[in-house]
Order: sequence, then C-alpha cells, then structure tokens
Amino acid sequence: MGVTDRGIGGDREFPSTSWSVILQVRDPGSPDYARHLSRLVELYWRPVYSVIRHGWNKSHDDAKDLTQDFFATVVFDRDLVKAYAPERGSFRSLVRKAITHFMRDVGRDADRQKRGGGALPVSLEKITEDAIEAVPGAERLTPEQIFDVAWNEAVMSEAVAILEKKLKADGKAAAFEAFRRYDLDGDSADLSYAALGQSLSMTAPQVKHALLQARATFREIVTDIVRGYVDDPADLAAELRNLFGA
Repeated sequence: MGVTDRGIGGDREFPSTSWSVILQVRDPGSPDYARHLSRLVELYWRPVYSVIRHGWNKSHDDAKDLTQDFFATVVFDRDLVKAYAPERGSFRSLVRKAITHFMRDVGRDADRQKRGGGALPVSLEKITEDAIEAVPGAERLTPEQIFDVAWNEAVMSEAVAILEKKLKADGKAAAFEAFRRYDLDGDSADLSYAALGQSLSMTAPQVKHALLQARATFREIVTDIVRGYVDDPADLAAELRNLFGA
C-alpha cells in the first residue's frame, strides 16, 4: 500500500480499552457478538487464505475450502478465541501458529471430510482469485511472512476504507483525495503540495494541513482496529511498529 509512518499521527497515548473484539466474540450472549464476529472474519480471512494459497501451494479453490475449514474447525469449533492468552502475545501470532498446525494436520489427513461450508459470516464461495490481492514476492517468503504481509494489508485496507467514509461524511473528500494521492499512491516524490493543491482547488498550506489531519486520523483508526486483538500496550506498540515500519 505504500503507507509509511512519516508524520502519521506521531507518538500518542494508547487507549485504555483493549482486545475488545476478542472479548465480545468470547461471549455469544453479547449484543455485539455477531458484529464483532464478522469483524474478526473480515480482517483475518484474507491473511489465512493467502498463507494457505501461497505458503502451502494450494489451488485457489482448495485454499478457499481450507480457509473455510480453518475458521469452522479451529477458530469456532475448537474455540481459538477462548484459547487466546494476552500474556503470550498478539492474537495475530496465535492465528499464524494455528494455521501451521492446521495445515500439517491436513497433510497427514488426506482423506479428511470438508467441514464448515457456509459457517462463516463472510461467504468465500463466490470470491474469485482476481478479487484477492496477491502477496508481492510470495514465492520468496515463508508461510509466516506471507501471513504477516497479508494481515498488514488487510488492516491498512480496512483503515483506508474507514478513513474515506469518515472524511467524506465530514465534508473533507478533498483531504482524503490528497492523502490517497500523496501517501497511498506513491506520488509524493514527484508531486509538490502546490501541484496537488491546484488539482484539488486547495492552496499548498491547505494541502499540508489536510495531510497532517488525515495521517493523524488514519493512525488513530489503525490503532483502534489493532487494539481489538491485543491486551498489553507493549504488544500494541509492537503491532503498530510492524504495520508502519518504524
């Protein structure tokens, strides 16, 4: 995606609320259970699919089936969420390890029955391979590295979508467009604030201000997404360093 930590939000105190998604998904009686379950699957199914597809060299259709199977049997039936212990690291790390064990079991059980079809809040049946962004250089990466790259992209993509919706709702569509072109599309090396502002009917100072605000809001959104899956502030900081490369 090309987003760096250059000026995005800076250092700030981390919110006190943490691993909220995990806590809600642990309690089927919670009024927000279904919404948080959908959030968990939406964020994690692409990384799970990517590591199975590219890290374990499965076809697109097999990777979809195995992704469905992983969530149905490991995440839900075996209740991976309840197995999460914050003192042992991030939920991302737990899922990454669980995929390795799952795929090794698959390799030993060639006659396994397909399970869990249709059990996910997000159906994978109609998803084509073209609709799933490939992991760059996957052939040179380990399965664990593929998972981390795909997870980073999933978090950043969700954060960008939330940022766009928020800024447009606030009447700041031009600010999002400046952020998209300058920070996301990699045009900053050849694009001055003045030139960008001219195309957006903004002055150079207005572009600078808009970028600072968009970057700060973007980092807050990313932090809010990640803190739903970690408990320790140190783990949250480590996850954000992993995402922003700093």
